[in-house]
Amino acid sequence: MKYFKVLIIVVLLFAVGSGYSVFHYSDRIVFDQKDKLTDKKECRDFSIKIDRPEDSQGSFEILLGGKKIYEKQGGIFSIEGQTNNKEKSIILPISVKDITGNGKPDFVVNEYTGGAYCCYVIYVFELGVPIKLLAEVDGMFTAPQFEDLDGDSLPEIILVDWTFEGWPGSFATSPTPKVILRWKNGKFIPDERLMKIPAPSIEDLKREAESISNDDDWDIVYNPDQIFWSHYIPRQLFQRALDLMYGGHEEVGRKFIQMGWSKNYPVNKELLVEFDELLSKSPYWKVIKEQRESGIPET
Repeated sequence: MKYFKVLIIVVLLFAVGSGYSVFHYSDRIVFDQKDKLTDKKECRDFSIKIDRPEDSQGSFEILLGGKKIYEKQGGIFSIEGQTNNKEKSIILPISVKDITGNGKPDFVVNEYTGGAYCCYVIYVFELGVPIKLLAEVDGMFTAPQFEDLDGDSLPEIILVDWTFEGWPGSFATSPTPKVILRWKNGKFIPDERLMKIPAPSIEDLKREAESISNDDDWDIVYNPDQIFWSHYIPRQLFQRALDLMYGGHEEVGRKFIQMGWSKNYPVNKELLVEFDELLSKSPYWKVIKEQRESGIPET
């Protein structure tokens, strides 16, 4: 009989005085490849079960007193740790009281959908009766990470904005600005304060822009056939611009696009219109900008 080992670390996020037990983790669990790969953890009257078959959809179940009270079919599910042997470790909350600040036990499930066009989704549950799905965070092509960035013992979610997927010409050139989310008023929203980055010096900015402006790929973008090949635009041009914009320096970021464009060719105005159209569709940018324009610190 053929076996393989899967490392699964399972941790329950618990609240002090909640009366709930803490999940203990299993270092190594051996599964029969001919059957479903199953991991089951107990916590008081609750059971959390993950089925990970080799050749079909996986499932995630929550049982109370042996009765199923929640179920989801999908890809490869995991509670802290690796989604499969090939994926790097995903940072999920460990040893914290809760992740929403209400003193109730929470736990997080990661789903990896698999396939060539794969995605990562994070599900945040509050353990109780009834069980509550507090949030579903779609990380798309990159796994969301949890980390306490402001020292309040509540982890924030770090992910990237895939609004510009496939733009300006291909998946490989897609700019992906970082976003930090925190729990507020029953949902995860961007936290522009934690997203702020130091303003670069004029000298450093000019140096970066010059490097991009002198990239040889501009001669392919503006080729002799007069076909505008936008997928050869140096990726770092819009990546750096968006990093600056999301990091609290919108005006500087927009100016950087002009600075980093090839000096031998005119800036493509239609492309800049597309840029703003896509930016307006971001699920995060509007909130980030509203927070900054209000000038009122969010609590």
